[in-house]
Amino acid sequence: MPLKNYQEIIALKIIEIKAGIANGSILAQPEWDLNETFDFFIEPFYQSVLSVNGTISVILHLLVFWLIIYRTPKEMKDYKLFLLNIAICSLIHDLQLTVYWKPVPIFPVTAAFVAGPSKIIGDLGGHYGMVSCIMLVTVYMCSMVCGFIYRLVSLLDTFWYRLMMSWIGFGFFVIFHAAPVILLGTMMSLCYVDSDYIRAKALKV
Repeated sequence: MPLKNYQEIIALKIIEIKAGIANGSILAQPEWDLNETFDFFIEPFYQSVLSVNGTISVILHLLVFWLIIYRTPKEMKDYKLFLLNIAICSLIHDLQLTVYWKPVPIFPVTAAFVAGPSKIIGDLGGHYGMVSCIMLVTVYMCSMVCGFIYRLVSLLDTFWYRLMMSWIGFGFFVIFHAAPVILLGTMMSLCYVDSDYIRAKALKV
């Protein structure tokens, strides 16, 4: 898909809206600021920062994986699984944000356009890029909470520790990871609205 000049697209759309207001086909709204130019000077820099950040993230995560697997003390062998879980969730989220989605903000509005591969599927790429990003953040947070739970249970009675490290405990952690993500992802997926509908609603056409 060829790269789009979003600044030019927005500028042309503003001209179109102004013309529509002038001929009466579009009803101007008081909150509209049609004099905003939406300066995109930061876009190349921002994308470069995302790429550099993603590269550094991969390198550091590989180092973290090596340290967890080969340098974790034997006394922490069970905790190693939780550390790996946290690191894997973190890496997947970083790759999704800095490689697959790559959202570039359009200041001063609360919006962004997609610069990563997810733009191939158009508006859906932007929407589900955001959905998957938030879902991955949720998984990452759940993985950290699971690590905290392990540290807490390890200080309690042996019974609770054995229960947590059993298949019952494993099932609990799977549900603890999956339930919030599925619920949140489903709700956000259902919130998708076609861009043409939004445009028509905003412009009262």
